[in-house]
Amino acid sequence: MAEETMDIRQVTSEGDEDSLEAQMRAEYLAQMQQRSEEEMERRLGRDAQSWLEESRETEQLYPGFKLENECRDPRFVRLLEVGMDMKSAFEALHHREILENAVRYTAQNVAQRLVENLQSRQGRPMENGASGKSSAVIRPDVRRMTRQDREEMERRALRGERISF
Repeated sequence: MAEETMDIRQVTSEGDEDSLEAQMRAEYLAQMQQRSEEEMERRLGRDAQSWLEESRETEQLYPGFKLENECRDPRFVRLLEVGMDMKSAFEALHHREILENAVRYTAQNVAQRLVENLQSRQGRPMENGASGKSSAVIRPDVRRMTRQDREEMERRALRGERISF
């Protein structure tokens, strides 16, 4: 009979240990869950604050950027969630539009500068030597011609070319 009592106590104490261990596990999991939720809230608070700051910076670079509009695109939100900065995420999703706008801006800027350059040139007087006309008439001087030059003139005259000095 003493042996049966001892077995019952062992079973009861083992059952108590199992329930105590299960209770401790449940408490530990609850604490971990609470810590995780608190950490998530802190992180979301930091993320939201940093997202607002980044959105202001991105709006300055890209006037067409609006955080509210971009957050409607799940691809944009996913890129932010994995840690990509807002400017890079926006550029990744809108690279074509950005490139087209840059090309358009450059073309307009070049055209405007060309027009301004042409207008400023028209207002200036011609500089010496800029026109195709020569200001001095230079004629060949027979006294300074070499023998080869004179023979060349003679050949041209024999062919019928009219030569004048």
